[in-house]
Formats: sequence, structure tokens, C-alpha cells
Amino acid sequence: MKLSSFKDAFADATRSFSRNRTLSIAAIINLTLTLLFFGIILMSVLGIGSFLTDIESKYIVNVYIKDNPPTTKAMEDSIKQKLLSITGVEEVTYVSKEEAEQLFQKDYNVGGLSGALPASFKVKIKSTDLVDVITKEMTGFPGVDTVNSAKDTIELLENIISFARWFCIIIFALFLGISLFLISNTIRLTIFSRRKEISIMKYIGATDGYIKRPFVLEGMLIGFFGAIIALLILYFFYLLVFKVLVVPPFSLKLLQPRDLLLLGLPIYLVFGISVGGLASIFSIRKFLVV
Repeated sequence: MKLSSFKDAFADATRSFSRNRTLSIAAIINLTLTLLFFGIILMSVLGIGSFLTDIESKYIVNVYIKDNPPTTKAMEDSIKQKLLSITGVEEVTYVSKEEAEQLFQKDYNVGGLSGALPASFKVKIKSTDLVDVITKEMTGFPGVDTVNSAKDTIELLENIISFARWFCIIIFALFLGISLFLISNTIRLTIFSRRKEISIMKYIGATDGYIKRPFVLEGMLIGFFGAIIALLILYFFYLLVFKVLVVPPFSLKLLQPRDLLLLGLPIYLVFGISVGGLASIFSIRKFLVV
């Protein structure tokens, strides 16, 4: 395609975009929402996946020691050795009754618990899959009172995240269909308003590609604006989330906002422009007689 032909087609597309700006803006807004959901899905896969991995890497199982009758030092050493012998256990730390009280007072600012909390072993494990193994091995073991973990909470969180991810995918597919419909309607309106001009162009020998080109470019233009707006909204939203999650108490390791922008820009542009172009081609093939 010659540069002059492209310039003419692009100028034609921008004029048509301006003439049908109400429908064009509606199509841009809908495509923006579609790409926002696309971004949310990516953030849930990358960010929440990192969140769960981080939780699992710091996962602790508490093995509480019997207080009545009190355990001996030999029994505590036996408990520790048993825990260390379980494959997948990374670290076992003893927490005395006094240390447990200090930690509780620090976390909840509550006093008057002298001797109320039992001693325990904090067990750091490689995977939450080991919780059931430790519970089975240590329940009934001499000197062990109870085994406590937050596995149910983690599993509930994983189920909620899985549901939210699929919900976003369904909404994304719905908005994608609406975007294709709106862009197609915008192009159809342009074709209808220029049907006489198109007939004359065909009569004097204009090629199919020459006639179709401005309409495809118009759809791609809609896709371009939708992609840029969506990416900017997603970037500023992610920036706010990032500032909250990288500091205590979360302290997560997340993708830097600037890296998100650099990685997202080509993906969004390709996706947005492709959707706009495909919607235009579909509309032309169905309604443009050439």
C-alpha cells in the first residue's frame, strides 16, 4: 500500500470517526471496560498468585504442648525431633509460655494473661499440603495437646479467588461481545451514510481493498483509543493497590507499576486494535456489497 493511499484512508477514517462520534465514543467506552476486565484478570493471576505463594512460603503450623500434666524437657525434645523428621518441614521453633504471652500482648495490646497461654512449636512448612500430614503424625503424640493451622482459611481464600477469576472471565467475554457489536454498528452506520459514494467508487474501478481500508482503520482507531484509556486507568488503579500491598502487614513482592505499564502497552494495543479491526472486517463482509 502506497503512503499516499494510507494517508487518504486514515484521513477518511478520522473524518468518519468524527461524524459518528456518539457511537464511536460508546464503542470506545465499552472496549475500555472490556480491557479493564482483561487487566483485572491478569492482575488476579499475577498479583494474587504471588500473594498465595508468599503466604505458603511463610506458612506456620502451631503444635501446642500439654500444660496439664506439664511436659518434660525430654518430651519437648522428642516432639521437636519428630517434627523435623517429617519431609517438607523447613524449621521448628520453640515458643515458651512467657514468649507466647509477650507476643499476644504485642499483637492485641492485652495484659493479665500470666500463665494462660501454652508453650508451642511453630513449624514452618514448604506447602500447605503438609498440614494434614503433621496433624495426623502429631495428634496423640506424647506431650502434644493440639495442632492448629489456618488451612481452612487458605483454602477458602483460594476458592474465592478462583470464583472471582472465572467471574471476571465471563464478564470479560460478555463485554468483548458487546464491544464487537458496537464497533460493527459504528462501521455499518458509516457504510450506510456513504453508500452512494461507495457505488460511484466501484463504478469508476476502485478495488475492494481501497474501499474497505478506511472502515478497517476506523475500527482500529476505536480499538487504539480504548486500549490507551483502559491501560491508563488500570495503571493508576494498580499504583494505589501496589502502595498498600508492598508495605506491612502484607509486604508482598509485586510487579513494579512502571513494568506493568511497559508490559501492558504492547499487549493492550495489539488486543484493542485487533478487536477493532476484526469487528470492522466482520461488518464490511456482511453489509458492504463490493
